[in-house]
Amino acid sequence: MLVGAYPFEDHTDPRNFSKTIKRILAVKYAVPPQLRISAECQDLLARIFVANPQQRITLTDIKRHPWFLKNLPVELANPSMQQPPKQPTQSVEEIQRLVQMARTVGPVETQRLDPDGAIDEAMAEVLDEEFAEGMQDEGYGAAAGGGFVV
Repeated sequence: MLVGAYPFEDHTDPRNFSKTIKRILAVKYAVPPQLRISAECQDLLARIFVANPQQRITLTDIKRHPWFLKNLPVELANPSMQQPPKQPTQSVEEIQRLVQMARTVGPVETQRLDPDGAIDEAMAEVLDEEFAEGMQDEGYGAAAGGGFVV
């Protein structure tokens, strides 16, 4: 939303989901060089895009970050000034229906989201590589056919 492009996507090969997933796991992101992004914004992005959750900026700290606070409406900067909503935006029944739909997503819905299975294949490939690397790091050797021997 900040720059109109996905931060982890390789702009030279945007349909390569495997490459995108690898860039996400390596926390390799890019801001288009032609865009002028403030130092404060770049600092916040660098603190959000951190692989180790223990080292990543917290939501509380994001809300206190100078870039986040810049031009923030007073009622958002000071939650005590917010007025409670006059009516619920969704009924309990609507929320329950949505939760039930989320629980029953089947192959048809999945096919609409990823019709050619490219995302599933890319994820499987990356996870297989991550698993293989982890097993080798632990002292296990890779056997023919993708299996492992102890």
